[in-house]
Amino acid sequence: MFETQRRYPVTPARLRQSLSSSRIGLHPDGRYDLVERGAAMRSDAEPSRPGSIRWADDGSVLEVSLVTTAAVLGGAVVAVPRWLTWQLGLRTPPAQHDFALTSSDTLVVRRTIRGSSLSSLRGVAQELQLRLGCVLLLSLDVRSGRASVRDACRQPARTQLPDQECQAASEEGGSCLRGP
Repeated sequence: MFETQRRYPVTPARLRQSLSSSRIGLHPDGRYDLVERGAAMRSDAEPSRPGSIRWADDGSVLEVSLVTTAAVLGGAVVAVPRWLTWQLGLRTPPAQHDFALTSSDTLVVRRTIRGSSLSSLRGVAQELQLRLGCVLLLSLDVRSGRASVRDACRQPARTQLPDQECQAASEEGGSCLRGP
């Protein structure tokens, strides 16, 4: 990598971006090469689990707690911790996993060079009439490929949330299970 930087005017970030591909791997001697030519594909180590995401009891459903922000209500892509995409097997960017949200909508979980994200939840937020600051509970069933969303402000829900989010959910009439 350093030799490339010496020869060409390229930033370290752009080099890492170029080398982050499922087609590029490493030889035991440290050289980069194509996986199809025998280089071992690289995989990230498991990131630490955030308190806002957990596996449900049976281990097939990931539950994600998201605070409804102006960006969510406005239709922006929702940034999520990399642990979520890692658990879905999206270890090398670019990668995505689609979940059926309703009969016509699809929720897309993406892993890119820049990070991990969910597709817009604006339609769901409008349908549930979510307010700013409410906690949205997203369930991703990895076996069936279906997703569901609940509003923790209006109906009691069992989830692990960081203390600030837990307090906000409780103030809005929801409930939560505080983490360790």
